[in-house]
Amino acid sequence: MAEFKPYGTDKELDKLVDSEDYEVRIVVAEQGYGLDKLVDDEDWHVRVEVAKQGYSLDKLIDDENVCVRVIVARQGYRLDKLLDDKHYWVRMEVARQGYGLDKLVNDEYWSVRYEVAEQGYGLDRLVNDEEWYVREAVEEYLENNKHKDMNEWKKDNPDKTYYKDDKSKGEER
Repeated sequence: MAEFKPYGTDKELDKLVDSEDYEVRIVVAEQGYGLDKLVDDEDWHVRVEVAKQGYSLDKLIDDENVCVRVIVARQGYRLDKLLDDKHYWVRMEVARQGYGLDKLVNDEYWSVRYEVAEQGYGLDRLVNDEEWYVREAVEEYLENNKHKDMNEWKKDNPDKTYYKDDKSKGEER
């Protein structure tokens, strides 16, 4: 039995890959068709869809458009590289993936630190964050996870605390 293609045959899709309308090219990419050409599309919306398909992430990880790189991070691809991305949106997505939290807990952008708090990491550090929204995320995490206070959380989560095991030095990781 032939594979069902809701938007046309391979011959029709071949024509649509070259459509002048970027929205048509997005639909083609959604079908997983023509990705080898669409990965180089001039429109970043099309490249986002290519990334959603998990195609050529090794190329798209260096895309000039931040939205494309966010989708690459959402795919969980090379988070070790994206951890140091220049745009905080990408680093926020890396934190949402639970990667590199020990570094991102100190990110210059509060929105990245907020995502770290959402993951339940470094709450002992973030409870005193300069941004109230981050502090609020810490309180909500503790409440939602049935921790009566920070000491209980630390006891239950030694692997997620910000300070090293040797607390006598008070050194940060």
